[in-house]
Amino acid sequence: MQLPITDYLFLEKEIIARLAATVPGLPVLAIDNEAQLRMNLLPVTSAFVWMIDDRPGEVMSQGRGQKIHQSWLVELVTKNAAQPLTGTAARQEAGPIMMQIREALVGWTPNEYVVSRFRQETSAVKKMAMEGGIIIRPLQFGAEFTLKTNN
Repeated sequence: MQLPITDYLFLEKEIIARLAATVPGLPVLAIDNEAQLRMNLLPVTSAFVWMIDDRPGEVMSQGRGQKIHQSWLVELVTKNAAQPLTGTAARQEAGPIMMQIREALVGWTPNEYVVSRFRQETSAVKKMAMEGGIIIRPLQFGAEFTLKTNN
């Protein structure tokens, strides 16, 4: 028997654990928004995870459950000051890590609550470049799970 979900943001911990296990050496932190990302920039290449959207879906089981779609953003911040004006070095560093993140999450089912495999979505946040060879590359992923009601 499936226990009820008691943490609406349970996927955050699952995503962070998955990235920690599959992308060695990449610091991964949870944040709530873009402003926090800028305030918490680390001195090394790192990833920031946050829920960007959730959408209620189909009501199931005679009203005793509902599908929820959540979209999660993984923002890779790459710092490489070797070519700060063009950002070439930071982009060259980011590309392979972005593929590792994508490979870790696309097609993954974290636990028995998730009813669809993670898939990549069009990012709601645009890529950015900042001074000093810092670039931010967003990758967005989504999955669905079913919430049981207490009624």
